[in-house]
Amino acid sequence: MNLQKLDKRQSLRKIDLKNEYKAHLWKKNKSYVKFIESLSNHIHDYGIKFIVLWENLDFFLAVKDKYDDIDDAKEFIDNCLAEIETDNYSSNIYHLYKYSELKDIVNNALKSDEIASTLLTCRFIVYASAYDLLFEVVAKVLAGYTFDVAYYETTNNIIPVNLTGIEDAHNHFSEYFAFENEQEYKFTPYRLYSANEYVLNYDISALVSIVSDITDANILLHGLIIPSREGKIFDEPRAETVLPAKLFEYETEPYIEYRGIKMEVSTTDLQKEIFVCSLYLDLDDGIIRTISEKHEISAEDVAQSLKYLLGRKIYIHPVIESWAGTQIEISWVEVV
Repeated sequence: MNLQKLDKRQSLRKIDLKNEYKAHLWKKNKSYVKFIESLSNHIHDYGIKFIVLWENLDFFLAVKDKYDDIDDAKEFIDNCLAEIETDNYSSNIYHLYKYSELKDIVNNALKSDEIASTLLTCRFIVYASAYDLLFEVVAKVLAGYTFDVAYYETTNNIIPVNLTGIEDAHNHFSEYFAFENEQEYKFTPYRLYSANEYVLNYDISALVSIVSDITDANILLHGLIIPSREGKIFDEPRAETVLPAKLFEYETEPYIEYRGIKMEVSTTDLQKEIFVCSLYLDLDDGIIRTISEKHEISAEDVAQSLKYLLGRKIYIHPVIESWAGTQIEISWVEVV
């Protein structure tokens, strides 16, 4: 039987690639916030699985004579964990490695805090790796090794004899994958965006990249405005640099007034979150700036591309002078 030793870098690389693939899938579906939520949920899931596996070590060690193949042992562990109601163990999750920071990290990562997002990714890798390491050791035990020998075969280290509880065990298995020089995290709260607002901001960023590829337009700025509403008691604070938009909630023909243009809204959308989305075309001597500087394009070209991609009405605003220079703003309405 060929027992491959678990190489630390190899394991991290494997989990890193899975992590990147999840990021690719979520971003492909235009939802970075779901990727962050996915990481946080997986941290919780891996933590609970670690607890269940560790708390049931006696059972697994008692049945090791039944298995002589690691793949069979792994399948047996998976089946056991799948049948256990893991919700019963969730009350112990707070014992685990730095889990108390997770809420703040997630809150900040949802607001595009780079340090928080990095920490969350690191934490996910630590949790997943710790569980994978314990899983590998127990699988080797079921295949015939003693626990001490299985741990040594997997890590080339001797397991300490003083692992008395969940927290000690998880810290020990996590330390094997700890990140050196991890940036210190400090919680800095500011105005909370709704999940929809953050997702839409991310979606617009992805959309701008696509429109730039299609039209060659050099689009560096895009924006998102929440229109003020007649029926809203409290308005969110608004940056002074953002132009106001107002939603008129008429029963038959509601509309948004933004920069002197009436933007159409459906009556069925009034119970949802409504946003005005914009991208800005920079002008040099009256000519729209392009990426290649080889093509001449018009605002209508960009609007037509947006209309094709979004399937909704697009609005072109007059040329304006702003802090960013001479620009043409192109807007549309999004409902989530």
